[in-house]
Amino acid sequence: MAGSKWEFGVVSFFDSMDDYDQFTKIKTAYTSPTTQSSQTLVLDDTIATDYTASPFYLWPDLNAEGSTIPGSIFYVGPSSDASFDGTMEVAVAQSVSTNTITLKAHQGWHTFAVLDANYSVGDPVVIRTLPHGWTPMSTPYSNTFGISPVSRSRETANPIRLASNSTAETLTSEDAYKYFNQHGVRLMVDDSTSNANRGIERTTPVNSITARIRRYRASWYYRVVGASTNTDSLLNPRAEVWMSARDGSGAALSAITGETGTVVGSILMRSYTTQVSDWTMDSHLISPYSSDSNTWTWNTGSDNFSDTMMNRINRIKIQAKLTSGTNAAFDIDDIMIEHCDGTSKEANGYYEMDDYPTQGSLSWTIRKGPTSNKNSLANNTMRASITHGNKKPKHVISAQYNGVTRQIYDDLMILEQWQSRGNLIALRTFNESLPNVMVGFLTLSNFNNEMPDLGRVSFGLQFEEA
Repeated sequence: MAGSKWEFGVVSFFDSMDDYDQFTKIKTAYTSPTTQSSQTLVLDDTIATDYTASPFYLWPDLNAEGSTIPGSIFYVGPSSDASFDGTMEVAVAQSVSTNTITLKAHQGWHTFAVLDANYSVGDPVVIRTLPHGWTPMSTPYSNTFGISPVSRSRETANPIRLASNSTAETLTSEDAYKYFNQHGVRLMVDDSTSNANRGIERTTPVNSITARIRRYRASWYYRVVGASTNTDSLLNPRAEVWMSARDGSGAALSAITGETGTVVGSILMRSYTTQVSDWTMDSHLISPYSSDSNTWTWNTGSDNFSDTMMNRINRIKIQAKLTSGTNAAFDIDDIMIEHCDGTSKEANGYYEMDDYPTQGSLSWTIRKGPTSNKNSLANNTMRASITHGNKKPKHVISAQYNGVTRQIYDDLMILEQWQSRGNLIALRTFNESLPNVMVGFLTLSNFNNEMPDLGRVSFGLQFEEA
């Protein structure tokens, strides 16, 4: 979609699916191995006795006996051992028994080895896990599916090997830049038998959805690929995205006395049964009106929420599933629910600009935070004082629109009014050098209509990522 016109939306819900760090430490000293197989790491069980459950969400291999699909990523170190002082390494779990982790050995294209250094009792361990607010729909280990963060820039994630392709995926420097420190979530299955509970779910915040908005657009980025880099095979995957209507408490809505009609509270938004190698956007409209706006149904094709649900809706539960597949992985990122209510295009669920920025006016910079100050020392050398690194780049984008219709400016003013009520704004520029979707603040400036045609106006636009 490169070269498409810009799209804006008022954000009702957005999750960039970034992982977060959960911390523990080593209980028993780990010694540098002489073999890649059968190495274990014992974690401190005074923090939690079951590392396959909350709060760590550490999922092992789908099948510890010979499976080649890696589980959760975790980081060990820095080492306090005298011989390996300061060493840090990345590893993945092959299996978990209470607080003992069997490490996944390097095999073929699989890029993670067992830990090589010595680690002492008390050395830190960081487990990268699900984003805040998301939970598994069932116990992954007993339902034979795995969950792991997946890096968009691949600096920590295992390179995928595309099915029926003898090489790993490629990554351009441009992608590595715009996706720096950006993660999605990967679901993994190596079981051809279908299980509807293989997935993760989250309910949007209270008051995030209302029937008084004419139309929402739900969107996400996804791909379906081979989970293991050891094999080319990817057979019969089935990935699904579901949404269900919820009340303010998060409970499923159902008909109450006096309400009539068919009660439909949960719908399948999309399903995927073939390989999708590149991150791809998909979307679905959600509305209290049908396409002709004459009846009260959710505008989702043949699968509609009933008006009994829509009248009292307050939140939506989102479910991402990978119900079956052999060597299958379903990656999902940037889940968004947005609208542009009050604009001339509110029926679309998002606002597409009718014109392009004036040629040569588009520019952007990376916002520099206060944690990367440069200081000159007494000997006139310079050092960067960084209190927290590894930050995701945040963009400040500027553009000029000249001689466009007055309607565009009026619509953007509506979006600014939504922003003044505490809502963030979503922007998709479809520029290959910028992230797929950005969320932040819109500012309009320098309005004028000093043209013979007063229906044409010019103005400046700035967007800053939150």
